[in-house]
Amino acid sequence: RAATSTAPPWSATRPTTKGWIPDALATGRLTLRTNALVRRIELDREGRASGVSFIDRVTKRDGAANAGIVVLACGAVESPRILLNSAGPRAENGVANSNDLVGRYLTGHLQLNMHGYLKALEGREPVNQDGATDHSLIPRFNHRRPSRGYVGGFFAQVMYETHDYPHHASRVPGFGQAFKSQVRALQPAMFQMGGMAKVLARRENRVTVDRSKADAHGIPIPVV
Repeated sequence: RAATSTAPPWSATRPTTKGWIPDALATGRLTLRTNALVRRIELDREGRASGVSFIDRVTKRDGAANAGIVVLACGAVESPRILLNSAGPRAENGVANSNDLVGRYLTGHLQLNMHGYLKALEGREPVNQDGATDHSLIPRFNHRRPSRGYVGGFFAQVMYETHDYPHHASRVPGFGQAFKSQVRALQPAMFQMGGMAKVLARRENRVTVDRSKADAHGIPIPVV
């Protein structure tokens, strides 16, 4: 059974997996389908989204889900991949892509990370602090400042990785029980800081699909 969050519905510390999904499941009106990889968005006779077709990555069987509203939220690469893979008679260049902008202006950020440990917290009992107010930001923007030879700005973040996962394990030497004990002891003491810089949005930076190459499930792969 999924653990639930005690934070109120309007709280920023209410994570989806421990708040919204359990609440929705409790209504009896949500079907949560896992291991379903969407191939394409299906369109009705008017060219509107009417559902999706998918493949179950465990059983390898095809399936479909019909809907009055389709919400696509698969990230900067997978969302354009699905839209472009949904090309057909009613969407020759892909769904919502009559202007050839789907997948274009792909941006990200340059990142440099630093990890360490706070000695005072080593060996303490771990707590679930995902979504808690443990995150801080140090901004640096160029607004109304003399040019320094670059466009945009940068910032530093502190404690931006969740403690639900042992990100530091790959940096801890050893193996066996002693290694596991050390990873557990350092878990509540893990500290991160990272610097991130802006990447400019350019039309030629884009996501496309290669219809001649497919993944293990027969879905054309994205090309970045």
